[in-house]
Amino acid sequence: MILIFGSTGFIGKETKKLLDKIGLPYKTVDRNSIEGDSISLDMYLSFEQEELSRFYNDVNAVIYLVGNSSPMKYMDNPELEVEFFLPNLMKIAKDTATFSSDARFIYSSSGGMVYDKNIYHRDEESTLAPETSYGLVKQLSEVSLEYLGRTAGLNYVIARIANPIGKNQCNKEQGVIGAILRSLNSDSEFNLIGSGEQQRDFIDVQDVASAFVELIKIDCLQSNVYNIGSGKAYSINQIIAIICDITKKELLINRVPSRENESQGFVLDSSLIKSDTKWECNTDIHDIIRHLI
Repeated sequence: MILIFGSTGFIGKETKKLLDKIGLPYKTVDRNSIEGDSISLDMYLSFEQEELSRFYNDVNAVIYLVGNSSPMKYMDNPELEVEFFLPNLMKIAKDTATFSSDARFIYSSSGGMVYDKNIYHRDEESTLAPETSYGLVKQLSEVSLEYLGRTAGLNYVIARIANPIGKNQCNKEQGVIGAILRSLNSDSEFNLIGSGEQQRDFIDVQDVASAFVELIKIDCLQSNVYNIGSGKAYSINQIIAIICDITKKELLINRVPSRENESQGFVLDSSLIKSDTKWECNTDIHDIIRHLI
């Protein structure tokens, strides 16, 4: 049984879809939604020890997708983001170690936000130096899991994901490709930040979900940290050109100044997960965009 925390986001939805397809059973804990085998986060947090023991009895893997959906939301108040997200993560990870000691705890981190912004080619050993509260919480979460691994025996894996894109990515504050498509569909201006030459590693959400499954299936992983990216970088200008070519539409562009702490580009080296599992990133950026239109 796979336990998913935060299954209602677009990564969670795609993960459930894949698990249904391959026949792996799961149950979910979500902040607001209660349907099927799902329970609310508040209900989970109210469980006593005996209830937690029963709840984890059949769990052999946990996928933790809970997090802030907008990297800039708490930029001026990082302490609020830490307070809101870190305590629950630590409790749930500790519960996993306590009540299902063999279960693998997979944490969804950010390959775009935790590394030093000046490093373009990023492998798992690259320097961590987050410049946003979003990235800070990701790094603190990783440190917390490492601590619980040492002190509580938590079997954890950190998945540092590139820029995921795909269906159901409905958050208007995140996802440049979705923002471009919304502007095209509504004939409104797209706010292009800076020169548009900043590069990003985009990955299809289906490939992210398949990476989670591979990290669950392998008994003996060689690492606790894996990058999950396409290994290819595209500038925002290139993405605009690809979308306009596919849609045969012209995008209205409003140029705005670069944001402070904006990374000018990165690409993730995902060779480690490829060598330790059977995972491959199979989806081309052109095919991803065609699927979204």
